[in-house]
Amino acid sequence: MIPTEQLIKETDLVVIGTLQGVNGFTKDDIDYSEGTILIEKVIAGNDTTTSGEHLESGDRIVIKWQNSSMIACPRVEHKGDENTKGIWLLEVESDGTVSSDYPWRFRPLNELDKLKKILRKTKVRRNLTRIAIVNETPSSRIEARPSTTEHETEEIPTEVNSTATTQEYSPVNAIVVFALFTFLYCILYRSRFRIR
Repeated sequence: MIPTEQLIKETDLVVIGTLQGVNGFTKDDIDYSEGTILIEKVIAGNDTTTSGEHLESGDRIVIKWQNSSMIACPRVEHKGDENTKGIWLLEVESDGTVSSDYPWRFRPLNELDKLKKILRKTKVRRNLTRIAIVNETPSSRIEARPSTTEHETEEIPTEVNSTATTQEYSPVNAIVVFALFTFLYCILYRSRFRIR
């Protein structure tokens, strides 16, 4: 069994979430599986999404894992963790998905305090790969936010459409600038002879 401290060192993102929609297929003697994790809370690590925002409660991320079809044990199999809220110690892949290549990367919620103590001493990796959110659109993220009560007000950012364009350079402006610098150069060049 790999110690939790070692797993944390090889982890990019720690979240509380629920695995949903697990499915899989077999190809070339490899069993491929995937599902989505419904995020409830980010505990530690890189949580930057492909849109530059941070993971929020209600976001969904894709998790993938695989095993050789010929091996019955040990296997990484999260099907049994489906629809169970828990703590995930995840690695972020280059395509923005996450992976969990070891059974102990899913922990029950009652281990949260223990994991937080370990996280104070052991830092997660600094993988800067951005995480892809399933069906990520600005409107879906706004709709996923909790509604505000009478006593709370939450400002929801709106998209700003800017019609400003960069200024284009015209030949007339270039000629004016050239003439100005030529004039200044001539004045400075003549004043050089007067000083001597």
